[in-house]
Amino acid sequence: MSINQNYFKQLFQGILNQNRDHLYDLELYRGMKGDEIDLLTQEQQRSLALKLRGRDSFYRKKVQTALDKIKAGIFGECEECGEMISSGRLKARPTASYCISCKEYLERQEDQIIYQQKSHTHGRTFKSDNLVKLPIKNNEISGEKILKFNRSRQNLGLPGDGAV
Repeated sequence: MSINQNYFKQLFQGILNQNRDHLYDLELYRGMKGDEIDLLTQEQQRSLALKLRGRDSFYRKKVQTALDKIKAGIFGECEECGEMISSGRLKARPTASYCISCKEYLERQEDQIIYQQKSHTHGRTFKSDNLVKLPIKNNEISGEKILKFNRSRQNLGLPGDGAV
C-alpha cells in the first residue's frame, strides 16, 4: 500500500502557511472596560483565545514533524512497531505517528496509570540542573515561610532572638 506523500506534503505546507494569528489576537483584550459581567466575559474570551493559541501551536509542531518525516522518507511508519500506518488512518489523522494497533495499546496503557495527570507534555519533567535553590530569608525557617500572624521570633527559639 503506497502513501501519496506529495498530497500530504502539500496539505502540511498549506496548514503551516495559513496565517491564523488574527484568530487569537490578544491585543483586543488589553485595557478591558465595562461592568463586572463585561470584564468576566472578556476575560473568558481571552482565556479561550490563549487556550486555542496553545493548541494551534502544538498542532503546528506536529505538522512540522510530519513534514520532516516526509523529507527523511519515513512518513507513514509507525514509531512503535515500524510497520506502515494505513492510508485510511492517515487520511483521518494526517499527523498520526502510530498505527491503530499500537495507538490502541498505548491508550490502554495510559488508562491504567492511576493518579497521574495526562497532558501533551508526554511526561517530560524539569532537569534538576535547571532548578535553582533560593537562599532562605529572615522570615523563613527550613524553606517554609512564616506567616505574618506567626512571626513572633520569641516563640521560635531561634538563636539571637532572646529565647533561651
